Amino acid sequence: VGTVYLFITYLGRFFFPVTQMVNFYAQIQQGFAAYERILQVLDNEPEVRDTGTIELDSIEGRIEFKNVTFHYDPKQPVLENFNLIINPGEKLAIVGPTGAGKTSIISLLARFYEFQGGKILIDGIDIRDIKLKSYRKHIGLVLQDPFLFHGTIEENIRYGRQEATEDDIIRALKTVRADEIIKYLNDGLKSSVGERGSLLSTGTRQLVSFARALLSDPKILILDEAT
Repeated sequence: VGTVYLFITYLGRFFFPVTQMVNFYAQIQQGFAAYERILQVLDNEPEVRDTGTIELDSIEGRIEFKNVTFHYDPKQPVLENFNLIINPGEKLAIVGPTGAGKTSIISLLARFYEFQGGKILIDGIDIRDIKLKSYRKHIGLVLQDPFLFHGTIEENIRYGRQEATEDDIIRALKTVRADEIIKYLNDGLKSSVGERGSLLSTGTRQLVSFARALLSDPKILILDEAT
């Protein structure tokens, strides 16, 4: 009995490091696969190129889509000779069924995609002639599914305007009626939001993203089905 017991014990001790080595090899293989994927992403050329030369310190906010043509697939056009004018201070709701092109219009305005024909003008200037960083600092965007970075509520709101003071952040929270919610959190503005905002409720996540968009005081505020 003693010999059998020792044999089984030694057998377990022998196979345990062997199993660890096998698992370690599998992790290495997964790491190599992930590394190759990272290289593929880094090597991708962006579709939207920053070829603009104009710096815009301020804008009035007049938006004009002029005969804009856009497609993801050449066989299925999303917009054809699309025209639209939005004046400064005007509120416009674009309503339509899924796949009608609502988000596409927003994405083109924010220069996430390159359109194939026509022009998009801001105060009469083609957005392709404006430097991307200079252009996008005038745009506030709130998505249907808000994305929060791992960190504190304050860090997430300050993301759009790093030099903002705590008073500026509180003012933005009051504007979206989120200041009372923050007071109930143990650490207030210093409360951690978790990975992708997992420690906050869906409503609070969206209010934080609203405050982040408003903090930069954008001339163009875009809400993509932000309930």
